[in-house]
Amino acid sequence: MLLAMILSSGNDHDSSHFVPLLEEFEENYDFEEIIALLADGAYDDKGFREIVPDKTGGTFLPACNPRNSKILKQMKRRVKKLFDTHGHKIRSVQDAFKYLGQTFLTKYNIDIGTSKESKLVELITERLHRPYRSAVERVFSRLKAMASFERPKSRRLESVIKSIWWCLIGYMVQALTAYDKGLPGSMRKRTMLV
Repeated sequence: MLLAMILSSGNDHDSSHFVPLLEEFEENYDFEEIIALLADGAYDDKGFREIVPDKTGGTFLPACNPRNSKILKQMKRRVKKLFDTHGHKIRSVQDAFKYLGQTFLTKYNIDIGTSKESKLVELITERLHRPYRSAVERVFSRLKAMASFERPKSRRLESVIKSIWWCLIGYMVQALTAYDKGLPGSMRKRTMLV
């Protein structure tokens, strides 16, 4: 379900709309039940790390954007390899550390209690929660495909908003149809419901 939305032109950076999006959510909903806020790499910013816990009370889990940090790139690769190899057995950060082994932290000059160690915990936690973010990414991907948002035919904001609402209504009808037909696993498969 879509909870808050800001439309902008394609040349705006997503991060410039982060705080206004949080404020729009706050106008309509309560942050009390927020456990974590998942975001893509565009939001991997120190300022957002301070804003999110203060404003929402939840943990901020952006995808890691290593930029020019060799250590972060190595850590990200190592976490990816860890989940590729042992992902089906990892249910918590503690599980992940069992499979990483103690040599990993010392190999990268990371001491327990440092910001680098915290980043490793964040990378693992984000990876554990990634399926939730992936679901949101799939919705946006389908919206782009269904409503031609990659190459919009209409430049008027009202038309774009109307297209988004029609697509979202279509998704809801599709999901309800799948549920009514006893096919909850087919909620995202239009061809199964026709």
